[in-house]
Amino acid sequence: MAMFITKHHVFNLILWVVILLFMGIKSLQHTVAVHNQGVSVAIQEYQMQAQARLGYIEQHMGAGNDPMTRQVLDLLGQIKTQTNPYIAIELNHALTQLLYAHLNDLPFTPQILAQFKQLQDAIKQEQLVFLSHAQSYNRLIARFPYVLVAKEASPVPMNVTASITGVIVER
Repeated sequence: MAMFITKHHVFNLILWVVILLFMGIKSLQHTVAVHNQGVSVAIQEYQMQAQARLGYIEQHMGAGNDPMTRQVLDLLGQIKTQTNPYIAIELNHALTQLLYAHLNDLPFTPQILAQFKQLQDAIKQEQLVFLSHAQSYNRLIARFPYVLVAKEASPVPMNVTASITGVIVER
């Protein structure tokens, strides 16, 4: 018995190909959106740690007149007025580096300094998490086939590098 391909068979085949293409495109778009959300969540977590550190610095640093204190307070002012989260992360990174360079010059008691070091380590860890999410997202939108559905997606600017070592496992 011979099998004949009818118009109905061709229609069903074309319909299934269109459905599979549509589902594939939606899957790619969803993957890009999930990675973008991961970057957004990492930014929010970073900002929470940064705000905690800023409040701690303001509470315990005072309004000293030495050049290092003025530089820290200037950076704090810039960070507070910054609306672009990526520039705020760069400014926070500059503040982190400055504070680590002058850690012994800070007008903190040993107990306050120990708590401050914990805040510094926490923000460096959040920076590592943010940078790993941003790097993963940037690699994703530059790779085929995701580049086809992420034409309007712009890469996350990464002008700072993590100054803490760690292992981030990507799935």
